[in-house]
Amino acid sequence: MLPSAVRSVKPCRPRVQRCPLFQRCPETRRIGCSLVDARAHSSQEVLSTLQALVADDLKRVNQVIIDNMQSQVGLIPQLAGHIVSSGGKRLRPLLLLMSARLCGYAGDRHVPLAACVEFIHTATLL
Repeated sequence: MLPSAVRSVKPCRPRVQRCPLFQRCPETRRIGCSLVDARAHSSQEVLSTLQALVADDLKRVNQVIIDNMQSQVGLIPQLAGHIVSSGGKRLRPLLLLMSARLCGYAGDRHVPLAACVEFIHTATLL
């Protein structure tokens, strides 16, 4: 049995017209992610759609990275600039931000947490 905190989480119900990856299932009449629909698109199209859904949060993640990497040591801000300007997919923060949205999270703590995930990923590459 799941803990009560997990059982009480209710996923948001996105409107079909808001996200092309979400649609009403004809059998269950529920709205959900359609794997068939997602497979009809290229991985870049799916990634772009997901990034567009959380674009504002991704911008805030980049700002948190820059703000937290201010230092007197010249290498630290350079590293922050590299993280932000590298133009990577930001897949790890994206997954965290989308998970927060799917779980109906309405707070602000998901943004610094997504930045933390990116910091950890970057640290493993050094």
